[in-house]
Amino acid sequence: MRATIEGLQPGQISPPLPLNGAVALFRLRGIAETRVSTAGVEVEYGRLRLPATPEGEAELARIRTAAESCKDIYGLAPDLPEGQYVIETASMATVPTAIGIELARLDLGETAIRRLGTSNELLVLCARRPIKEEPVDRNAVRATILNRKLEAQSALYLATLRADAIIREP
Repeated sequence: MRATIEGLQPGQISPPLPLNGAVALFRLRGIAETRVSTAGVEVEYGRLRLPATPEGEAELARIRTAAESCKDIYGLAPDLPEGQYVIETASMATVPTAIGIELARLDLGETAIRRLGTSNELLVLCARRPIKEEPVDRNAVRATILNRKLEAQSALYLATLRADAIIREP
């Protein structure tokens, strides 16, 4: 199916393609190339770890259904020991792979439960935002523009000198 869709030109419609009990037609409206951001993504997420007992699982289920944001968990489980519920902020590149995969599936305020053997962990996505790039150095831009102008003027002057040159052969 991928090869069929990739082979389409703008305005073309694919032949009927079977999908799980259905038939689909794809129309390619157009192709737009966008700049790929080299900046990473920063995530803020909460982690609540409770024992994998029936009581712990019931508590996680109760918190999961009632929580709408990361801060709600503090009110839903006020008697948690220090460090059992942690809100962390990190770039996606530095988040552990297993947690990163779960966070990639979540929208803001959504939760996921990870089974870790003797304990279960509730993940809550608090925020996802692009990492801000460094500000543009105006002096470097100014120097680049000045160098381009000087290069263009010197190339023009050299071309004029070559055109005006009188070459004599003995």
